[in-house]
Formats: sequence, C-alpha cells, structure tokens
Amino acid sequence: MEYIAECFFDGAHNTKYTIKNVPSEKTGAGSTTEKNGGVVAINTGGTFNMYGSTIIGQKSKQGGSVLVKKNSTFNMYGGLIKDGSAEWGGNICVDGGTANISGGIIEGGYTDGDTYGGGNIYVQNSGKVTISGNAVIRDGYATSRGGNISLFNNSSFKITGGTISGGKALRGGNINIGGSGTTAHHIKITGGEIKSTAKAYVEGTTALKDVSSAIYFTVNGDGGAWSEDSFVSITGGTFNENVYFVERAPAAGATFNGYVQLPVASINGFGYATLEEALAAAKDGDTIKLLADVTSSAIITIDKAIILDGNGHKITSTAARAINVSGADG
Repeated sequence: MEYIAECFFDGAHNTKYTIKNVPSEKTGAGSTTEKNGGVVAINTGGTFNMYGSTIIGQKSKQGGSVLVKKNSTFNMYGGLIKDGSAEWGGNICVDGGTANISGGIIEGGYTDGDTYGGGNIYVQNSGKVTISGNAVIRDGYATSRGGNISLFNNSSFKITGGTISGGKALRGGNINIGGSGTTAHHIKITGGEIKSTAKAYVEGTTALKDVSSAIYFTVNGDGGAWSEDSFVSITGGTFNENVYFVERAPAAGATFNGYVQLPVASINGFGYATLEEALAAAKDGDTIKLLADVTSSAIITIDKAIILDGNGHKITSTAARAINVSGADG
C-alpha cells in the first residue's frame, strides 16, 4: 500500500484497520468529493488506528479527511492530517462516534459552513473527543465558529494534554461550543495548552475581533439552553486568553479555576467583557443588553443612536457623572 485512496470501514465485517508509517502521502489532494469523509469514512462499528503517515484531505460535506460515524472509533497516535475542507469539520467530523487523539498533528483544516464550523474538528450528535499526550491541533480556519474545534448539540469533550493553537474564526478562535434547543454538553479540561494569537478572527472582519476567544461558549447565543445534566469543568490547562460564555454558563455541574470570563453586556447575542467594549462595537440602531451589574470609575460616553437595556441590572459609577450622552456635534 503506497497511499491512502478512499477507505471505508464498518462493523458489519468487524473491521479494524491500522496504518503505520506508510511512506507516501495521499494522492489527489485538493480534489472534491460529494461523499462524507473525504479520505477515510469509519462507519458503525468500525475502528481506524493511525500511528503514522500523512492524510491530505479533500473537499467534502463532512470531514474533509476523516468521518467518524455513530458507534465507530478513530484512534490517532501519530502521523499528520492536513488541509481538509468541508462544511462540517475541515479535517475531521465526529458524528456520533469517538475520536481519541493522543499524538500526531492535525493542521490547516478549513470550513466555510455558515453554522457548524470546526476548521480542524467538528463534533455533533453525542460524539466524543479526547485530546491528550503530545497531540497538536493547529492553524484551523472557520468562517463561522471554532477555528480549530467546534462542538454542537450533546457532545463530550475532554482535554488532558496536547496543544491547540493558531485557530481563526468569527467566534471561538480555537474552540467553539454551541447548540440549539436543549443541549447536554460534557466538557472537562484538566491539562493541555490552548493558545490564541493576539486577536483571533476571520480575516477581513476586524470589527468583530473582540468576540473571538480561545474557547467560546455560544449555547445561549444560538438560541439554545443548557440541560440540567450538562457538565463543564475547567480545573487545569494553560490558557493565554480567557474562556468566554455568551450570556451565561450552565447553572449546574460547572466548576472553574479562574479561567472563565462572563460577559457583562451583549449585542445580538454577542457577549462583551465590559460595557465600554460593547459601546465601541455598537452601531446606530443596536440594543445593548446588560447581563450583569456594571461598576465604572470613568464616565461612560454614549455617542450613537442606541438602546441601552438595563435588563434588571444597575450601573454604578464613582466618576463625576455616570453617563454622558453626546450627539454628532459633541
């Protein structure tokens, strides 16, 4: 075997497949397929173990390089997966299956889906992903959310090691966690390193750069709600940017270790860490909704035709006046 062409595995034949140190890369890189799983599709009951070699992704609908379906397993111990392109999961789409990534490199994935994203990895439908060891996930790009990783509706995600870095997206430079309807995510981070660039954003949208973050929770911003059995635990790991929630964190099962930043104001579902940031981003006609009480030592200036919705919260100021409203002529 000199290269990986298109591989399909399923449990009907008790299929378990292992790739080790294949010298050649996959040919036909950059081609387009209408199939889900541009290079490798792991169907129900199948297992794919990757210890080495290189998979160069194609363009597909789900998983430009690897698709992991329900009750199937992908174990990555080494090797390189790169340059896949898809609507959901540029390199890998975990659609109800399990992906254990403990080594190797996943890089350069791209997704242009309006909703789902996941430049390198997308997870949905009770899919499970664990990142550990010396795994490297980097330089993913999403036009919507989750530059490197995007989770949607009822996913499990654990990080105990590895490095996630360099992702770019409108929301969640490295990781976006979202959902519509009632969503039961189980998130646990005890180790690893999550590094964002100075301001991760989709190129050309600098005005929106402040809504991007290393990890961005948008469950509420998607019109969804955390279910009672949702679980979010961040007790370890290294971050160079705060974890960010739109509107609110899950009420139950949430433990944090100083990494979490809750927004104090929002515009159309996008959260902002300070009222000043929200005012700077607002445009005429926008409504800024307070999500928490605000305390300021400086005069808050409003120079746009906006609505400030207190939403039951208060603004406390130690300045000469709390708010200064000015028109175009000052």
